[in-house]
Amino acid sequence: MMKKIKTILIGAAGMFLTATAANAQTAHDAYNYSSIDYYGTARSIAMGNAFTALGGDMGGISINPAGSGVYRYSEMAFTIGGSFSKTNSAIYGDGISLQAGMHNSFSDAQNKFTMPNFGLVLNFDTYRSRGLKSVSVGLIYNRTQDYNMAFSGRGINSSTSWAGALAAGTAGISSSLFGKDAYFSNLPWSSVLGWETGAISNFGDAPDTEYAGITENIQETADGYNIYTGGKLDQRISYRTYGNKSDLILNAGFNFSDIVYAGVNLGFVIMDYTMDSRFSEYAVDSKDFDTGFVSLYDRYVLQSSGRGFYAKFGVIVTPVAGLRIGAAIQTPTGTTISERWFEDLDVTSSDYGYKYSGTPEGNYTYKMTSPFRYNFGLAYTFGRVGLISFDYEGVDYGSMRFKNSNGSRNGFEYVNSDIASLYGTSHIFRAGLEFNLGRFFAIRGGFNLITPAERAAKGYNTYIYSAGVGYKSGGSFYADLAFRFNDNPDISYMPYADYIDGILSPELIVRNKLMSLIATIGFRF
Repeated sequence: MMKKIKTILIGAAGMFLTATAANAQTAHDAYNYSSIDYYGTARSIAMGNAFTALGGDMGGISINPAGSGVYRYSEMAFTIGGSFSKTNSAIYGDGISLQAGMHNSFSDAQNKFTMPNFGLVLNFDTYRSRGLKSVSVGLIYNRTQDYNMAFSGRGINSSTSWAGALAAGTAGISSSLFGKDAYFSNLPWSSVLGWETGAISNFGDAPDTEYAGITENIQETADGYNIYTGGKLDQRISYRTYGNKSDLILNAGFNFSDIVYAGVNLGFVIMDYTMDSRFSEYAVDSKDFDTGFVSLYDRYVLQSSGRGFYAKFGVIVTPVAGLRIGAAIQTPTGTTISERWFEDLDVTSSDYGYKYSGTPEGNYTYKMTSPFRYNFGLAYTFGRVGLISFDYEGVDYGSMRFKNSNGSRNGFEYVNSDIASLYGTSHIFRAGLEFNLGRFFAIRGGFNLITPAERAAKGYNTYIYSAGVGYKSGGSFYADLAFRFNDNPDISYMPYADYIDGILSPELIVRNKLMSLIATIGFRF
């Protein structure tokens, strides 16, 4: 079958069109860096972070700044825990099969120590019976995203190859350009790397803008060339991400007559993210390949760090005893992101020997605007017995935008257009309850339902379940414990794009579950 290039939607590890500098960003990158998964204290986590209308908790201040206005005391708290990621993946695609002893399902786990929250809130009494009764100020660190994930897959493929996809993606570029300083000549870095290692090459009498992969055999025909995968390939995929995103919050809260509580946060975003993807393919029998192909191994690493700023405003009202109503809005977050990336490739064949090359280290800095957020909440307290709380939060991810470091959007027109067309509003529903077992102990539970931001992923919701216990002494000390389980929708991952009409390249379907065990100790004074 003649090879024909289709629209290339490169998976995170494919990177055949890795940019030399700018404009390598994708709509998925914007979402990855903008999405928020609130952590907090063990109490707020156990109650599903349904704290828009509650307040009085250091984790809830990230949800609604007015939460500090509810304080009647000063507080210092420290939260630690563990993040446990478990994935199950299955590989599919035309030509994919399994050798004896291999399984279609692969399991991976990645564990990490975390420190999701700590801070200090100071409460100042004005000693007034009406009006402004107290003011609270706080400095709080709160984690808002955990990038902890790893998955892998393996299969035997007789139809497509990584090298063949790279060759198809390089078509149209003259090989005469792959000379000295090619990495700095606005060429796709993976294509340059493939040429240097012999993973791709020109062939026969075809123009120097046409390429074949080292895994492909070539048959000349009356009207051109038939290019096809030479034989069975043992393909292996390994993908890992780690890092986190956190907010450092300066907070001020105000209590007006024990009826209205108002607050403001100035939030400083700190984001660090690393993606390490590896792909290899080995000839099951190198004699099947005209090039004597033996093996190919590719590694791509992306490291991103971001620093941003936003403001958040909130209010809590207690119109009648027991009932609390809350609302908060958060401004768009302006973040400056610096990226660093590199790629290594080694290729071995019996005809050409072993070749290795690596790209220079790429660096690029740009700006990103994350979306406006708004949330509403209702809560009811049953005296000393307990409470129940409900939240709604809305985020329009279609409003995310990339900009150059100078503020212009030149060069980002296409990706910003993709964002607007691919992403819409995500709806987040949170519920929490707390039941007091006497004076010193409490049990808690929580639930989140998060609808997808991608317009095409309607119905693929994220569900978060949480539970916990709490202890408070007769003095100032308290301690809480929480467990949280994130049941995420399946992820579709392609190490390289479809490039032959009617034939699907390998695809991993990944189910990722993230579990967290959190403990908080605190002192009120």
